[in-house]
Amino acid sequence: MTFFRSQALLFSIALALLAPAVHAGPATQLVLTVPGSATAGAPISIILEAKDSSGLPDPTYTGTVTFTTNDQLGSVPNPYTFTGADAGVKTFASGVTFRTAGPHTLTAFSNAIPPLTVTSSTITVTGGAAASLTVNAPSTASNGLAFDVTVTAKDVYGNTSPGYAGTVQLTSTDGAATLPTATALNGGSK
Repeated sequence: MTFFRSQALLFSIALALLAPAVHAGPATQLVLTVPGSATAGAPISIILEAKDSSGLPDPTYTGTVTFTTNDQLGSVPNPYTFTGADAGVKTFASGVTFRTAGPHTLTAFSNAIPPLTVTSSTITVTGGAAASLTVNAPSTASNGLAFDVTVTAKDVYGNTSPGYAGTVQLTSTDGAATLPTATALNGGSK
């Protein structure tokens, strides 16, 4: 019984020694890993990888990468030069902050030879915590006629705050005005 176990162990060792080593080639692509959603003003982490044509990280990649975003108010990491310690993979913890609600992307590019560029999948950004309320009403009204008023919760960047569900009570300087009862906002607006 011991003899067969020893043979199996030797066979496993021999296979391991004979298995071809897989080494990454030079980087031919950049790959960005991003979350599918974010909240305006809340930093997100991203992962950038320099990979070869087989999809393996290039541990020798030392190119400088620059980031951009289509969010005019967004912030991205400063240009970054990969080091040997990165081994072709770099995490930018809390590296990107979007500030405008809507669909956004992040682009990373390197002027290495050959130049490498990647654009992320779409990141859906929603408004952050409510910081203010806006009231939309007609600038003029006729005496005795009802009109619509919309109240919207906004975050510090002016985005609708969809998570706000507080109750709003309207008031008026016109003592004869008929006002609605206190109302809860739904999705940040009512």
